[in-house]
Amino acid sequence: MGTYRYSTEFRTDAIALAGSSDRPLARVAWDLGMNHETLRQWVKAAERAEDAFSQWDGRILAAWGRKLRRSRSAGVDGAESLLGSSSAP
Repeated sequence: MGTYRYSTEFRTDAIALAGSSDRPLARVAWDLGMNHETLRQWVKAAERAEDAFSQWDGRILAAWGRKLRRSRSAGVDGAESLLGSSSAP
């Protein structure tokens, strides 16, 4: 049994196909000529990465929202509140 290296493009396409197909993951892997466990691991890793990004993105948005609310309550409005005080006239 050999070790195979797949391109990033192939991995991305395989994960997208597995997510959009109504066929079982094992069948998608078979059609792609790869082991179903390899594809399963890729899909799980992609899901974990997506979850981590969503949590990170949510925290960033929440922090910006808090900063905007504090700035508005202090009388600063708009982009200036998010970017800080500007030296432009």
